[in-house]
Amino acid sequence: MALQTTEIPSGLHHAKSEGAVIIGNGFGEVSGVGAAQLCRFLLPFEDRVTEPPGFEDQFYVTFKSVDSNISAAALDAQQFETDPTTGRQIVRLRLDVNALPAIVQVIFEAHQSVGR
Repeated sequence: MALQTTEIPSGLHHAKSEGAVIIGNGFGEVSGVGAAQLCRFLLPFEDRVTEPPGFEDQFYVTFKSVDSNISAAALDAQQFETDPTTGRQIVRLRLDVNALPAIVQVIFEAHQSVGR
């Protein structure tokens, strides 16, 4: 089953995803074991995190591999895409996957300080 990303209560534009990364083409899934595997997470925020200008630059990801089956995680060159069904944004990560399933904890934070 694909990983769900849920909004953190009382956390403005904070979300978390916890569980097992497995093989598949859903959210929180990868195509296999190896370097730079694409893993996509559907964000639960109603607002686009790339609007207004400057907002995308203040998007943070905290990634933890609980069982060490993932050795590295980084934002993809194309950091975001839009889900055609919900209109919500998808964040794209590249993972170095050593073994599957891989137990992870991911925190997403989007902050806006435009005008400061």
